[in-house]
Amino acid sequence: WGKSSASCSRSASRSPNRRGGQRESEEEWQNWGKACTGKKAEAFHRNRERVAKELLSTEETYVSTLNVIVDKFQKPMYLSTEGRRKPILPMDEVRTLFSDIAVMRDLNQKILRDLKARVQEYTINTCIGDILLDFVPYLRMYRNYVEKTESEKVRTIIRRLDPHQKSTFKTFCDKTSAENKCLPLPALLITPVQRIPRYRLLIKQYIKHTHETHPDYKKLMLVLERIEETAEFVNQSLKLKAERTRIIEIMQLFRKDPEFVAPHRLYRFDGWMTKKLKNSDDRKYHFFLFNDMLAYAHGKKGGYILHRKIPINGAFEIRDITKGSNELHSFQIINSEKSIQVYCESKENKATWISALRAAKEEWAETKSTRSNRDGKRQRRQMAVPDVNKLKRCNRQCTASGKPCGATFGFFRKRRFCYTCGVVCCESCSPYRVYINPGDTVKQRVCTSCIIELLRIAENQLLYRPEDLPPTRTKEGLSPPRVVRAESTENAVEFS
Repeated sequence: WGKSSASCSRSASRSPNRRGGQRESEEEWQNWGKACTGKKAEAFHRNRERVAKELLSTEETYVSTLNVIVDKFQKPMYLSTEGRRKPILPMDEVRTLFSDIAVMRDLNQKILRDLKARVQEYTINTCIGDILLDFVPYLRMYRNYVEKTESEKVRTIIRRLDPHQKSTFKTFCDKTSAENKCLPLPALLITPVQRIPRYRLLIKQYIKHTHETHPDYKKLMLVLERIEETAEFVNQSLKLKAERTRIIEIMQLFRKDPEFVAPHRLYRFDGWMTKKLKNSDDRKYHFFLFNDMLAYAHGKKGGYILHRKIPINGAFEIRDITKGSNELHSFQIINSEKSIQVYCESKENKATWISALRAAKEEWAETKSTRSNRDGKRQRRQMAVPDVNKLKRCNRQCTASGKPCGATFGFFRKRRFCYTCGVVCCESCSPYRVYINPGDTVKQRVCTSCIIELLRIAENQLLYRPEDLPPTRTKEGLSPPRVVRAESTENAVEFS
């Protein structure tokens, strides 16, 4: 490190570019030669060498794991399909389970050899960016591998290794793992998925200790950009895998199979809440929130009994209760099955649940909108079914002042509710029966607010005249009925 700048520049200019056997541009090496002196350059070199050795060490461990998968598991399974005896797994399942892992092993063996040659003779001018850049085009292979490991076919094969299962495949895997003192096969198969984030971390550290004028800097930045794209994809896949694994764990808490597993279903949140009951004391339930449904059950862990599944759809709505309730921290869950009222143990718990439930509804709406736009189909309205048992008065805002109607339910005044918004009201506040969606054959009761929106449907315009429409509310008072246009021109009646 006692070299002068000129001496270091000469040694840098003589350093060949390892990629393609060509030299780096003289300008890059001259710039690097001017910057590679002093204590700061020495610290850069020392840290770069440390990270390079760590990259080499972890690559050796990774290749060793791939060798175990290919030589100890995959090859024996392939050979078992060639004989007359019963194979460990059918040939198509072996190919599905291991995918391109043998090709990935050969690729990483080459990378390991090249890295070892560079790191063993590591100097201040050593470049490894070209080796990693040769690896970049094969990142798509890792993405394909991640997609296949997350497929239903692979998950079905892996389930045969469950401790309660007995099969030739399970016996072979247990015996091989014990003989080679290695992890179980499912843990080994996830190793390539975990390797990509590790690459990203090590390359980031390596770039951190690489001077911007170093000839390797630009290549390393390009490698990092490509690896980060793949790492983001892999992280998303790992997150989905963890959520699906959580669903399996939840199912094991039930006495009978609750049938929660679905290709699109993801876990979101769970916890205890108390549900108000009509004819008995309120009861505590364990609620499980997914991206497309809310389920709740009672009992003890390992013996839960499923009570109900509530779909998250257009009728799903969360209504906070701040006044008029004897229970603190309560809210309503309006839905198309049976709406319920629940309350939590604390204000913070209630806020967490409301936030999670509304986020799930927004996620469903976004997914539904994207799917509808892609398919070119109009979304159907979902009918709301509120829990009307506890309410004693009409909640419809029908007076000119905007206050609730307040009519008391009794023998001569029955409870009604709007099938669109779910508000509990009397018959005077919900006098309309219309079709909720175009093409429906059954009419449903709706309130005076929802009728205006539903009269956009051509079939409903044949049921009511313009003068039948309720007045709209404004700050100045009551205004004339609004003019609506039909969503379908067939059998449509223009209101003027």
